[in-house]
Amino acid sequence: MGHASIFKTQKNGGIRLLNDFRLLNQNTKDGPFPSPNITDTLTNLKDCTVFSTIDMNKGYYQVDVDEKDRHKTEFVIAGEHYEFLRLPMGLSTSPKTFQRIVSRIFEKFDFVKIFLDDILIFSRTQEEHATHVLAVLEKLREHGGTFNVNKSKFFKNQITYLGKIIDENGIHWMH
Repeated sequence: MGHASIFKTQKNGGIRLLNDFRLLNQNTKDGPFPSPNITDTLTNLKDCTVFSTIDMNKGYYQVDVDEKDRHKTEFVIAGEHYEFLRLPMGLSTSPKTFQRIVSRIFEKFDFVKIFLDDILIFSRTQEEHATHVLAVLEKLREHGGTFNVNKSKFFKNQITYLGKIIDENGIHWMH
């Protein structure tokens, strides 16, 4: 028997499938990967003057569900049974799973901070930043990642990230 599902109309006119994973979440053990901390995410930006943010497009749907676990995500629509092939929203483990995978992809990049589907790239100079942005985009391409160009910002001296304003003088609260 599958999880209950409904369709919800989004602000942009699109339709989003919502699944009730409460029972599955109650019986799911949380993994050891820590939840991201905003303060930790925004450290080591000293001397940086150029910033970019990349918003990963429908981030969870870029991560495969292990074949052995797909049956756990079963849902029914109009009498037909379906399973998620990609990481669904609503699972208690989805945020940490996504954070762990994306963090590992970029773990060798000391000029990148990750908070779920938001990537921050920071550099001291425009030239350095060009190299950094190209490296991040190449890594995304290599792993099949996509991003929302309309929500992403490139080569900015001041940028908003996680509700904070970041510039060469540091991190400031939004007013």
